[in-house]
Amino acid sequence: MPVARSWVCRKTYVTPRRPFEKSRLDQELKLIGEYGLRNKREVWRVKFTLAKIRKAARELLTLDEKDPRRLFEGGAPKTPQKYPKTPPKYPEGPPE
Repeated sequence: MPVARSWVCRKTYVTPRRPFEKSRLDQELKLIGEYGLRNKREVWRVKFTLAKIRKAARELLTLDEKDPRRLFEGGAPKTPQKYPKTPPKYPEGPPE
């Protein structure tokens, strides 16, 4: 019996406005090497996710302090834990 699957299609990344800007290309290549990413699309995906988080934070900060939406969502926006800022360091070696 076939299984019904629900696919939600939405944008996951935004390509840069200027495709051949040297400073941006160098910066992306450095990020790819530093964090071991596969391609530029992964860099764009993280930037897009962070832009959405910043946009939500700006929107919440414009609301009144007593607004129920700000009180409910307001603490700190949830940041993705999938992409740590720095890779973990193991002084004794990786855990087993």
